[in-house]
Order: sequence, then structure tokens, then C-alpha cells
Amino acid sequence: MLRRSRVKVEYILNGLQKNPGMHFAFQFDASERGFNIKDIWGRIQENNWKLFSLTTGLFVRPFGFEVNYSSSDRETPERGRMSQTLLKGERDLGVMISLDARKQIRFLDVLKMDAGLFNGPGSGVKSDIDNRKDFIGRISLKPIQLTNDICLGTSVSALLGGIQNNTRYVFNTVLQNGTRMQVKDSSIQNLGSYSPRKYIGADVQIKIKNRIGDIELRAEWVQGIQTATAFSSATPEALLTGYDGFYKRNFKGAYFLFFAKNIFSKTPIGY
Repeated sequence: MLRRSRVKVEYILNGLQKNPGMHFAFQFDASERGFNIKDIWGRIQENNWKLFSLTTGLFVRPFGFEVNYSSSDRETPERGRMSQTLLKGERDLGVMISLDARKQIRFLDVLKMDAGLFNGPGSGVKSDIDNRKDFIGRISLKPIQLTNDICLGTSVSALLGGIQNNTRYVFNTVLQNGTRMQVKDSSIQNLGSYSPRKYIGADVQIKIKNRIGDIELRAEWVQGIQTATAFSSATPEALLTGYDGFYKRNFKGAYFLFFAKNIFSKTPIGY
């Protein structure tokens, strides 16, 4: 068995003078489980102000740190359970505009902002399951030197989306007599309406320089409302059939990496 067997091809064209630059990427994973496309996207960068870029295709959703952290740099074989549950597959089909200064501009050269519209279910589905798109936005503070030995990076993210109800049944979490319970709402108005998926997150990374390699600390927190099924909190990849309906749950999640030691390595903090 092959756990990963990936090939990635990239093409970068730096625009001359004020001509736009272009960046294309195609990545696939081929194993005994089949042939899967991981990335296929294109990006156009304007060179008039050297501030904006537009990305479209199948690419990683701009939410949080861990989802965007490359597997080639990650210390663990897989991303945490929180990321796998909320943003399964990390990637989705969408379009995104970014503000990322590629020259010295006061106040702006330390920020990176991404905002885009995405299908919602992720890359594991063969077609979109409804007409509503997810809005995802992230504002990042690029890694800055607090002191000669300490570097800080941080960001806040938001996801505003929903899933269309194809039954009249919606289950809501309520507090009754000190116990959280799922209560069924069978109003006919639920049919065709949308149950929410709303996430808000924040993350921080601190890197401390050391003679034999850097020390890194990370933390990320996400909370919101997740719409899923009766037996799983993972984002649904298909519409339900039968009598059951979607379940709306409030959630809070976090992970903490207290000590990562890069021996004889001085890799920068990703953002």
C-alpha cells in the first residue's frame, strides 16, 4: 500500500513591468486506491500596485493555520481531528481574492488577507449538493520579530455557510433541565431552507531562536455551529435520503503544540 504518492507540477510567470504575473499548479495522488486530483488552480497577480491576486480552481480553503500548513512541514502524519471533521480534505472548488503586498508598503506589508466563495462540501464530492456557497475569510499577521530571538505570527478566520435541508426535519440542540438534548423540528418550512455552518477561529505561532535550531509553540481555537448527521459531526458530502434530517450542534475545538524543536533548522513560520 502507498500512503501518499503525489506529484505536483507548477508553472510561474513573473509579469514584466506592470504586466500581470501568473501561477498555475496541478497535483495528483496515485495509489492502489485510485487516481485523485489534489490541486488544480490558477492565480493571477497584478503588478501595478503589487497588492492583489485572484485564485480560482480546486485549492486549500483559507481557514486557520493547520489546514493551510503544508504536509511536508507538518510534524504529524495527519492533521488534527478538528480540522479533519470541519474541513475534510482541506480543499474545495472556489474563487478567492487576496491582499498580499509584494513590496514595502507601510502597514500593508505585514498583513495578508484572503476572502473567497467555495462550494462547501469539499473536494470529496462529485458535484455540488446545493446552490449556496460558503464565504471564507482570513486576516493574517505575517511573522514579525518581537525581539532578536522571538518571532510571532497570528491570524483570525471566519466561515459562513450552510447546507440545504431536503427533508422537513431539523434537529436542534437545546438545554432542558441541565441536560443537552436534540429536539426535532418538523415544520414544513424547513424543507428547502438552509441549516447553518458558521465557524470563527484564531491561531498563534511563536518561534524562539536557538543555537542548534528553533523552538516553536502553536495554538488554534475554533468555535461555531456545525450542521451534520445523527451519527457524525463531519461536514456532509451528500444530501440525505429517507426520513432523517440534519443535526445542528454548537461546538468548540482547539489544539496546542507546546514544544517543537527544529534541530539545525531555521525554517520560517508559515502563514
